[in-house]
Amino acid sequence: MRKSRLAAITDRVVIPASKRLLASLLVSLLLLGVFALFAWRYPHLANFDRSLAAYVQSFRSDQLTACMKVITYLGSATVTIAIAVISLLYSRCLNRELLTEARVLAICLSGSWITNEALKAFFQRTRPDAAALVFAKGYSFPSGHAMISFAFYGLLGFLLWQYGQRRHNLAIKFGAVLAWFLAIAVGISRIYLGVHFPSDVVAGYAAGGAWLLGCIMALFIIHAQNPALND
Repeated sequence: MRKSRLAAITDRVVIPASKRLLASLLVSLLLLGVFALFAWRYPHLANFDRSLAAYVQSFRSDQLTACMKVITYLGSATVTIAIAVISLLYSRCLNRELLTEARVLAICLSGSWITNEALKAFFQRTRPDAAALVFAKGYSFPSGHAMISFAFYGLLGFLLWQYGQRRHNLAIKFGAVLAWFLAIAVGISRIYLGVHFPSDVVAGYAAGGAWLLGCIMALFIIHAQNPALND
């Protein structure tokens, strides 16, 4: 009986987790390759940056600018830290089954932020010369808003989708889709507002995506080692 239960756990949790780990690792390596390519080539991407920035900024209007300012604010430290803290408090006080996920979400946020600061200090790329629609300080490559939002909101969306699947709750799944939308939209808002080159944002997506998948892989490992968390 014990052996059959162990076999069932292996079939239900360990083997699927191993496949997901492998897939996540391969995609993560691909994203790191994209980041390395942009890090190597960004001094020579002037035409790419100029043409894509001009296209995105050609849609500028008073209404869209107001919308983009809200979106870029949702990628700020103030909002993301608040969401991470609320998630930790909610899981600790009201729903302890989500405590592991909330902790990984907080690690994802802090880790992507620290990594971005280190990358900016290494590359030291100045921001675009053109007048921006919002104030931004510090170096430009890779975009912190794009990298951190892609990792943080990407993982938040993943966790919400998983939770919504277990609870068969469409509202929670809608929250997941909204989080994924923000993961992309925050980066676009930085180009629209003129505070980042497009290559900064693409590199931020790639680096943030690698962080995102690393955190998802960590969750797979945790759940594979603790099958009770999957019940």
